[in-house]
Amino acid sequence: MEGIIPRYPFDGYRVERPEPERKYLPKAELRKIINGSIGDPTLSLVRDMFLMALLHRPVDMRNLSAENIVAAADGNLWIRTFRQKTGVKCNVPLLEPARRIIEKYTGCARVGCLLPVPTNGALNTGLKIIARLCGVEDNITFHLARHMNFSFRLKTSKL
Repeated sequence: MEGIIPRYPFDGYRVERPEPERKYLPKAELRKIINGSIGDPTLSLVRDMFLMALLHRPVDMRNLSAENIVAAADGNLWIRTFRQKTGVKCNVPLLEPARRIIEKYTGCARVGCLLPVPTNGALNTGLKIIARLCGVEDNITFHLARHMNFSFRLKTSKL
């Protein structure tokens, strides 16, 4: 057999992959970002989109429209949409800080959308600058908002 291997040499071999460590932003660091002074309007937008992502799913923010905001019988506002990835119907209460962010950017987004969400790269670059300005040591990315504690979202009243 001229150099031909009779069977695949890696058959049955499994690479052991360590469980990835999820990163969370400590509440103290998050408070620095929330309360930090940011004068630049672009960085203010990045911070607001990060805070909005803490309150609601980041992936669903881009396509959020006025039709998705509905009032319940008790007068509370809800976001009614379908999850982008799964297509599953979703009802989420529109928290007051998120409502204020939406109102702040009324008329600034592309037609049919409520929020002017920058690209992921622009968000991550802006978050690194914001972290430096606010004295946050952790490496912050927009994806980090996805892993934040939901109980913190519900307890957050001052954003």
